[in-house]
Amino acid sequence: MSSSHDDNEKSIVNKQKLIDILMGVNGLCNKYYHLKTNEGKTEFVFDINDLKKRVQQGGFEIKGFDRKPQLVKLLKKIQDEDGYIEVKGGKFILLEKGIEHCRQLYPTMP
Repeated sequence: MSSSHDDNEKSIVNKQKLIDILMGVNGLCNKYYHLKTNEGKTEFVFDINDLKKRVQQGGFEIKGFDRKPQLVKLLKKIQDEDGYIEVKGGKFILLEKGIEHCRQLYPTMP
């Protein structure tokens, strides 16, 4: 039987893993850079369903989070605890704090 402490620890590890994937190669930072540089966008809104899609299909290719409710719960946790994104309906939005995080990870980013 797992305790709530174990579940909480697992949730923290999963949230950090999702942040690492989301902000990593082919992730939000890459999409932000492309949309800002090539399309002049100032709003960065993505469909939650795109998280599982292949990169070639415009997705993020997130693996290891099989259930969408679990993924949405972790996205909301990132929203509430880190402030990188905002979850709205079936979408999530890269916020200024997330953009700043991208700039720290990739200093050459505009």
